[in-house]
Amino acid sequence: MEADEDIEHALITLKADKFVRALALSIDGTEDYWLSNNYFNLLPDVPVKCFVRTTKSPSEVKQRLTYRSL
Repeated sequence: MEADEDIEHALITLKADKFVRALALSIDGTEDYWLSNNYFNLLPDVPVKCFVRTTKSPSEVKQRLTYRSL
């Protein structure tokens, strides 16, 4: 995962080596965030970019980002 620096946004790039069904993202320790994409499938070796709008810094987003899938 990568988190690019921005004032209000973090850009997360996700990639998996096998199929991931219904990936759900969240940021631990805060409910004040918006994700441009959530609950999506990841295809093998196909990166997906997701914008995060939050009051947390991009480095905090990277540390607190959690995920789960079906």
